[in-house]
Amino acid sequence: MRFVLEQTPAESAAYRLAKLDLEHFPEEADSVVKGNMSLGEIYYTNSSFLNVSHPVSPIERVKNEGMFHDMIEAGALTHVWLADARPSAGSIANFVKKAFYQTRNAQIAFSPEFTSCRSCSRVDRGLSETCAYCGSAEVDGITRVTGYFSLVSGWNAGKIAELHDRASWNVSSVKPVPFEAASSNGEGIHIFGISKNVLHPDGCARCEQAKRIIGQELGRSYTFWDIDSPTGLMALSKYDLNGLAERHLPIIRIGDKTFDVLGKAVRYLKNNGHGLVVREPARAEVAQAGE
Repeated sequence: MRFVLEQTPAESAAYRLAKLDLEHFPEEADSVVKGNMSLGEIYYTNSSFLNVSHPVSPIERVKNEGMFHDMIEAGALTHVWLADARPSAGSIANFVKKAFYQTRNAQIAFSPEFTSCRSCSRVDRGLSETCAYCGSAEVDGITRVTGYFSLVSGWNAGKIAELHDRASWNVSSVKPVPFEAASSNGEGIHIFGISKNVLHPDGCARCEQAKRIIGQELGRSYTFWDIDSPTGLMALSKYDLNGLAERHLPIIRIGDKTFDVLGKAVRYLKNNGHGLVVREPARAEVAQAGE
């Protein structure tokens, strides 16, 4: 039997289940339910999201939530709440580029907020209690409830509480990603694979074999890139090997040549080994690539 995971919106369930748990299990729920309990504006953090108020930078949120996206086949994303911020096109581009090269996040949604005036029918950036143009208090907020934008007046108490807790971020602070960050050793031998981690508790036997043969038996220096790490994923993208890595690991890159069969890489090294330094791979090289 095969199960497909989905990152559900739970626009009503996050509120309803929090209410039920506080009613039936008040002691247990008190420490985990979010929101304002005195007003009845309560909710649970849904799915694989970090809580909206968690004090973490936007790129770290994208990175941490993206660690689960490989397991969610039916769709997953991370919200970046902009509030009334107006980041430049360059800032958005830098953020997306960094997320692409350094995280495993599947999708990012940039969500601004607006105030719509019922009196003059104009819309302004940000959520306000009065209209910035005519001063009327007959206004309504517009922002993303979960998967779409809607009027805040139609939200349940749980989503209102979440809205109050949402931390907005300045994506302009994210710096461009230099390709030089994916540095290499002097010999130009790269092994792309995976190490033991939560997602891959058994690691990759073929990757360990490649490291043993190239590093110990042939005595060649190499850089091992763990493609589950941000730096490894960035290096993989630099050499445009993402598609190949989905089908086969390890991948061995020697100079400008790429091998997905270890035996071919070994024969190439034996036949074209002139000029390569014979030594054990430096501990720092392997550690840096896997961070």
